[in-house]
Amino acid sequence: MCVKKSITLQEIISSARKNLGDGDWDYLVGGAETETTLRRNRSALDMLGLRPRVLTDVSTVDTGGKLLGHELRIPVILPPIGSMQVFHESAAAGVAEAAGSFGTMSFLSSVSAPGLEATAAASEAPKVFQLYLMGDRDWMRERITSAIDLGYVGFCLTVDTQVYSRRERDLLKRHVPASGRQIGGGDFTFQSRMSWDLVKWVKDELDIPLILK
Repeated sequence: MCVKKSITLQEIISSARKNLGDGDWDYLVGGAETETTLRRNRSALDMLGLRPRVLTDVSTVDTGGKLLGHELRIPVILPPIGSMQVFHESAAAGVAEAAGSFGTMSFLSSVSAPGLEATAAASEAPKVFQLYLMGDRDWMRERITSAIDLGYVGFCLTVDTQVYSRRERDLLKRHVPASGRQIGGGDFTFQSRMSWDLVKWVKDELDIPLILK
């Protein structure tokens, strides 16, 4: 089954499952620890519903929105995912291309290939750079400044991961995801020491819209 011909989410999921090994598949669909939060998030989404109204003229409907001042075809963005290269050879550059073709915004994870420059060159669509903090403020400034120079429209700081996720699916298989191998080569203590002082420093020192993940 070709993903390009898929017209439903179920078809896309089925195609992905056939093309990915167990380790990469579990990284994509799994969560931290025993996945209690993952199940709660899924349940919360399933509880949402649309209330339809009838006899209203819907012959002309605008589903667009804006984020960081940029027009979006729909109010849905492509979020940062680490190790995109294990899912497709185009990695984050392919995601940026897809965002440009559809008319939305994409986020680049700092632990995803092909990196800032190649992803920036992949499309004209607006992009946001998401960072895991693996160095001091000079290290951080250098990376954010590079993102600004390459035209990224926003910076996203990862604040919900003080330590690298403990994924029981991976532990049971003794599997270390690509993002885990990359982070394992750095100093994660900078991530664990983050506070609101760092957020203030970014806002004061760097001229780029800030998003906290």
